[in-house]
Amino acid sequence: MSKLADQLDAKSDDVDHVVSDPSHESEELPRQFSLFSTLAFGFSMTNSWLGYSATFITPLLLGGSPTVFFGLIAASIASCFITAGLAELASAYPSSGGQYHFAYMVSSPRYRTLVAFVMGWLSVVAWALTSASTALVCAQMIGSLAGMYNPSYIGEAWQTWMIYVLLVLIATSIVCLLPSSLPRGEMVMFVSSFLGFVASFIVVLATQKRTQSAKAVFVDFNNTSGWSDGTSFVIGLGTCMYAYLAIDGACHIAEELPNPRSDVPRAMGLTMLIGMMTVIPWTVVFLFSITDIDAVASSSIPVYTIYLQATQSQSAATVLTVWILFVYFGALVSCIVTTGRLAYAFSRDGGLPCSGFFARIHHKHHAPVNATVGTANLFTIKDNITHAAHKKALSGCFSKSSIMSSQTARAASRDVLFNRVLPLVYKASTENKAIEVIELSYSCLLDTFVQWQFGRSLGSNLVEDEQERRMYLDGFLGISGYTFWQYHFPTLISILQKIGIHLIPKSVLSAFESVESWNLEKCDQAQQLLASGKQLSSDDQPVAFEPALKGMSEVDAKPKSYPQRLPLASDMFSLNSGAFETSGNTSTYLFWELSRRPEWQTKLREELLGLNPPLKHVPGKRVEIEDLTSPQDIDKLPILHAVLMETLRLWPSVPGGQPRIVPRPCTLGGYHNIPAGTTVQSYASVLHRTPDVFPDPFEWKPERWLDASQEELALMRKWFWGFGSGGRMCLGLHFAYYSMKFLFAGIYSNFTTTIHDHGDMEPSDGYLAGPIGHRLELKFHLVE
Repeated sequence: MSKLADQLDAKSDDVDHVVSDPSHESEELPRQFSLFSTLAFGFSMTNSWLGYSATFITPLLLGGSPTVFFGLIAASIASCFITAGLAELASAYPSSGGQYHFAYMVSSPRYRTLVAFVMGWLSVVAWALTSASTALVCAQMIGSLAGMYNPSYIGEAWQTWMIYVLLVLIATSIVCLLPSSLPRGEMVMFVSSFLGFVASFIVVLATQKRTQSAKAVFVDFNNTSGWSDGTSFVIGLGTCMYAYLAIDGACHIAEELPNPRSDVPRAMGLTMLIGMMTVIPWTVVFLFSITDIDAVASSSIPVYTIYLQATQSQSAATVLTVWILFVYFGALVSCIVTTGRLAYAFSRDGGLPCSGFFARIHHKHHAPVNATVGTANLFTIKDNITHAAHKKALSGCFSKSSIMSSQTARAASRDVLFNRVLPLVYKASTENKAIEVIELSYSCLLDTFVQWQFGRSLGSNLVEDEQERRMYLDGFLGISGYTFWQYHFPTLISILQKIGIHLIPKSVLSAFESVESWNLEKCDQAQQLLASGKQLSSDDQPVAFEPALKGMSEVDAKPKSYPQRLPLASDMFSLNSGAFETSGNTSTYLFWELSRRPEWQTKLREELLGLNPPLKHVPGKRVEIEDLTSPQDIDKLPILHAVLMETLRLWPSVPGGQPRIVPRPCTLGGYHNIPAGTTVQSYASVLHRTPDVFPDPFEWKPERWLDASQEELALMRKWFWGFGSGGRMCLGLHFAYYSMKFLFAGIYSNFTTTIHDHGDMEPSDGYLAGPIGHRLELKFHLVE
């Protein structure tokens, strides 16, 4: 599990900070915290007197004032022992990972990985919930204060939720955008908290006119819970521990201190000491100042009611409560810092899904921004705004006009179709050998797209390179049988893998990771090609990658350190993998249909003979871009377009459901008032087989696209869903048409085809549907 831990074992004694994984050395966090700012950070989260002010109601109800006081004393003693143990471990093994790292280091070698993995998840979840609870307390206080001054106001749950979200967004923005200001900010919050304690202590002590007796505070046990007294006290004790809840906070910034071995334990010890010195006196003071326990217990802001009972002044109570609210917000910032650092460390050791992404340090802000924010690629982004932004960065190069005029696209067709595919087919025809066309289609279309995507110098060659073909196709297609688990339960898969249970076989995952690495390497090389500033020829432009890099990242960044590296690679992978499989399946079925219908081959060839210049393959002749037929002329061929459209209709490559989440109540398909958030989906295979729109829907009849009236064509196009529709419509549809039309124009300008052998041609039952038998062997016959 922990590369970090292994390096700690081996590091020399004179190094006083954590040695990170070499792959992350250039991304370590700046060491900006001093002993005082670390103490301020730890105390800002723990804030014992403040935290107890918000949670003492539970022990008050479980035993009255004695449980509140003596439960706190017991919690203080227990927390001293806990803090001493944690401080010792933090001194021995300083790491932002904290407890999960300590667990790894002290556990037996046999179980240390499992123990640390479980501890890491518990820690990350616990800190995330701590941040959430802190934000929720602040949100509830704001809503309640509004109600204090406006009795007619009744706070709704959604309003509290909106305040909560706003507070989290503000705090997260501070953490991500102003990381260098965190040490100073923590010191400001420390001073604010201490001054708040002093002000509260003095004001309550000086203004209270009536007090509870010592007997009521220390002796009169009043249990209203229904549990036995002993059980009630134990339950109340659990809440009392909240006063020291975040005592470990300092150890999670250990990698941001110059001397963590000494400073982190000191900060933790001082946090504990200051916490006891503030919370115990404050608790005694506010317990004596309570004049109406029932009013305090039923108050939405108990500490406000205590201030009000002590001072008899609503203004004074409000000022002191707002002061507490301000300091509580500082605690929220600190909690989010800790959660982000912990998630970053755990990801660095491979503990979280998408660990490679979350373990990155933002190049500009020098903070683990990804560990807080997260990302997804263009194909998997859920919210429309983010998806639209990603799509906008790429939409220009994917427009029909851009593709039709692209010299890089024409160069790709020249290199792949004329220099690889047609010579291969010509050789097979002269030797009377069959060719398996499913993988030929996959390879041709992928090579064409990748060369356009990344440029000629970084293109792929699956058509001729067997090793590269097997790596990509086997690696990518091998995982398709596990898409149910991969899509619906990615977190479960990741968790089980950490403990040795593989729902997806390791060999399958390893092969898929090879394809991901191949794709990432293409992105890295393309970024450096652009960063070099070299003048690139027209056929070597990384057409799809360049606008994505400029829109999402920085061209001139250092190698493998450009911002959004992994999200960008994820987008590029989703594009080229989608380009070959969907278009490849369509091409396979078009070969199948044409090879069974010589009459349509004849019609198509007669149409292709009218091209000027013709797409004639001459063995041994070097083909230049100028020798190729204009893409616009090929695109306008009605028979070629008809056979392709009919194949997309009858054999859609994505026949199944394409789910969408309803953003607001709406009516779809005659169903009214569909609630927002409902998942709905439509099926191309169903739409394309509607008899009223497509007569004889189960027959391959290209003539329906040639003989239809304008009204009939408009209706068929409305119901056609080969590439989806709307904002989620396939981004690459124009390139798909371009590459498939060029492929079939090139093949049937020079050859006719007959079926030699094939497997089961029924489409597979999956999201993408190629032939179940995954084999279609054709013989190509040269046309003189």
